[in-house]
Amino acid sequence: YDMKGNLLGAPFMKQTKDFDAKECRLRQLKLATWGGNIFVNMDLDAAPLEEAHAFYQRTFEHQRQEDLVLAYKLVLDFECNWKFVYENLLDIYHVGTTHAGTIGRFHDENSYKVIRGPAGSLSIHYDTQTMTPDGKTRFGAVPWLEERGERFAEIGFLPPNLTLLARYDFVRPIAHWPIAPDKTRSVAYYLFPKSVLDDPDFDTKIMDYIEYGKKVLDEDAVMITSIQRAMKSKAFMPGRMSTCEHSLHHAIGNHLERLFGTADPA
Repeated sequence: YDMKGNLLGAPFMKQTKDFDAKECRLRQLKLATWGGNIFVNMDLDAAPLEEAHAFYQRTFEHQRQEDLVLAYKLVLDFECNWKFVYENLLDIYHVGTTHAGTIGRFHDENSYKVIRGPAGSLSIHYDTQTMTPDGKTRFGAVPWLEERGERFAEIGFLPPNLTLLARYDFVRPIAHWPIAPDKTRSVAYYLFPKSVLDDPDFDTKIMDYIEYGKKVLDEDAVMITSIQRAMKSKAFMPGRMSTCEHSLHHAIGNHLERLFGTADPA
């Protein structure tokens, strides 16, 4: 096949009845880029990326992900359904209890501002410290985020499976991949300014972010795997949502609409 997907040659196929190499080609896909990321869509009739994800791109363009470099890729498996993982990362209600000894110490629960975008997309903006044990940066600020202050933090959600977490010194997109109905693989990409790679203590400093991030996610794993276990019970019934959880309500509502369509207001 050539780079456009056209079949160039098919050995031993000339004798095959009604075979025409010109009619054979690789499946076509839609491809677009944003923020240094490649987006692939198998639906050729889908809206262009810049149109479908306009809210997300406009909201987070200040991060300039395309000008950052990958400092570390963290891969974690969770023994639960994939929706529990992304839902948990959007939930501010649990931070003060589940993460009381880690990130919960730094969060200002009164600072949260949730902006609901189209098709279940979200942005959440709040005040906290960066994700190290003492809440202090190891590499300094991302130059174009420095003016936002040390307590700058935001979360983004791009359905169906991309979560974005940012501090003033790094950006961390996370893709969640269903492996089985009760198993999820999450891949977190730690993005920093290119200059951090020249730091002589890079290996030691980056691990402060990684090990602390693992600790926080381990706390989450205890909670969300317990929910997965509970769902196996015939007596399981979902509980009511808190007013702190309207971001979850928005994301889950979109997921249900994708499955079953929009509810008739009548």
